[in-house]
Amino acid sequence: MDPEQAKKRQTLRVLFSEAMMVLSVIIIMTVLIMITSGYWINQNFEVERRGMLEVFSSPTSADIIVDGESDWMAKTNNSKIVSSGEHMVTISKDGYGDWSKKITIEEGLMYRLPYVRLFPNEREVEKVGEANARLSSVSQDRNLMLLVNNTTTWKILHLGDDVTVSDYDVKNVLSEVGGGVDAVNNISGIEWNGDNNKTLVKFGNEWALLDLKDASKSLNLSKTFGMSFGTVKFFDKSGENLLVVENGELRKINVREQAISKILASKVTNFNIYEDSVVYVAGDLETGKKVSVLKKIEDEPIALLDAQGGKVFAALTKSYRDTYLTVVEDGKLSLYKGQLPRNKNDQNSFEKVFDTEVGFIPERIKVGFGGAFVIMSNGRNIVALDMESE
Repeated sequence: MDPEQAKKRQTLRVLFSEAMMVLSVIIIMTVLIMITSGYWINQNFEVERRGMLEVFSSPTSADIIVDGESDWMAKTNNSKIVSSGEHMVTISKDGYGDWSKKITIEEGLMYRLPYVRLFPNEREVEKVGEANARLSSVSQDRNLMLLVNNTTTWKILHLGDDVTVSDYDVKNVLSEVGGGVDAVNNISGIEWNGDNNKTLVKFGNEWALLDLKDASKSLNLSKTFGMSFGTVKFFDKSGENLLVVENGELRKINVREQAISKILASKVTNFNIYEDSVVYVAGDLETGKKVSVLKKIEDEPIALLDAQGGKVFAALTKSYRDTYLTVVEDGKLSLYKGQLPRNKNDQNSFEKVFDTEVGFIPERIKVGFGGAFVIMSNGRNIVALDMESE
């Protein structure tokens, strides 16, 4: 054989092999990109785009059943590829009651269910101690319970496999309020910070910030700042920053530095916080009420819409790509969907999704579990709006 001809053939084989390798890599990468983008081949050999379902539950490792079907890999605290469209999801585990919800999977998007909680079928009452309590409150992570009694020594339950009880002395804070033990009878609410180590407590017309790790660091906010606050809420997880309304003026407080900001908004009747944004209702029946937002605490207010009711509450939440605005005017609830304007001169994109009657006039409205729910309440009356299913 001609050596020159053999060399050419060898070169062609190498080039062909390398071309096939490059083509194989391109095909594999294309397939992987399509799979990660949600594309799949169904039983009819048609290409369809799927979504992904991610479920976190307590307890973990529960079965994920979609439309009555499951497989051994579909366990909670994990994700699963699901065809787009409407599905009935059931979370099940031996010894526990089932949890179900109807969801809609969008093409190429992740749908998260981060709040699933299963309860044992057979629950036993375990006595861990004795405490006379007139009011109790559980932390957001369910690891602590604060028991309020008619003395100045309250109880903290540390919940877990081994439940322990410790005393919590509020004598200094209560004595500053001026009512001592009598002030306990005027408690109207307890709110926890995101780190679950502080609580805000309202005694009559005064507010206290309780440090549950060190009672000596607790503060009577009303006495410390010499102001009569109508509303106080945590602005961050640490509990070091608060938002307050005093005589209709919205301000920010830095607890560590004991500093209070300039007026952020005036004639404020109520507000809610979501991430870095603050949505609030301001005005009166004579001048008119407006629902406005501070996208960042230092930004200028942006008016979102006019309100007509006597009691108006508003809450801001986000679900996937959309921002939702919930407005309750007296007993009427309106849900809006869109995006926040970039500034006060930008066009408002919120469009109404629906109106409905709550059935009562709420006294408060708050955002629950990462924005998935908006909760309205008045005494024993409670309504929850599911943002995922609108």
